[in-house]
Amino acid sequence: MKIIVLILALTLASCDSVNNRNKLKNVSNEDKKIVIKRDIGYELTKQYCYICHMPKSKESMIAPPLFRVKEHYKPSYPVKEEFIKAIVNWVQNPNEDKVMMPGAVRKFNLMPSQTYIPVDTLKLIAAYIFENEIERPGFHNRNRNRNRSEDNPITLDNGAKWKVGNKVFATVAKLQKMVDSFEAGSSSDYQEFGKKIFESSKVILLDKENKGETWEQLHNYFNKLEGDMHSLIGVKSVDEGELILQRINKKLSSFSDYFEKS
Repeated sequence: MKIIVLILALTLASCDSVNNRNKLKNVSNEDKKIVIKRDIGYELTKQYCYICHMPKSKESMIAPPLFRVKEHYKPSYPVKEEFIKAIVNWVQNPNEDKVMMPGAVRKFNLMPSQTYIPVDTLKLIAAYIFENEIERPGFHNRNRNRNRSEDNPITLDNGAKWKVGNKVFATVAKLQKMVDSFEAGSSSDYQEFGKKIFESSKVILLDKENKGETWEQLHNYFNKLEGDMHSLIGVKSVDEGELILQRINKKLSSFSDYFEKS
């Protein structure tokens, strides 16, 4: 009942405004429904998500910006229904086993469970995120055309390698072995491998043994890997998959240039 009342209220507010009346004046009834649904999704997203996921500055960030959340989820869940299910499941029960943004979890901790939000509301929000371009905080707009994998280059510790825990070192060795032994016959093989290698790689950032500047440098390193892993999940051809896999292999091989066992 609450969600029905909320939807009716938002719909009336949307349709009563001068802008929306003009916007809906010359469109079909079906298109009107789409516009109204989008406006409802936007209002719900602002109400429930933007307080944490639309920071005004880097200094005020307490959670990753919402457009980054979409960037992480949509490659792994390109089908709308799967995307909605994944978002709802995460919001209702956040845990490290199914985290898609390990760097954000280490930086901001797990988000609180949002079980107080009705499931139908969460589905409308997730559908809005899936279907629409998500606005960016102002400080992100300034660098919109930059490749984030080029930001925050990895550096040495005053000329020395960073000392990391055995778990991280073993994880990188495992990833390298997975890449070396991988054989693909189709683009779907690359897509599944992208999911598998991403799941295996999360230890790099979740391992709490690495802290401070060491973790920041691991974060920089992981960001460069992560973009390629997400790209691999969404490949359209074997040739594209092979090129991405070569990039991943090159970045894994560079790990020992910056890090060593503690």
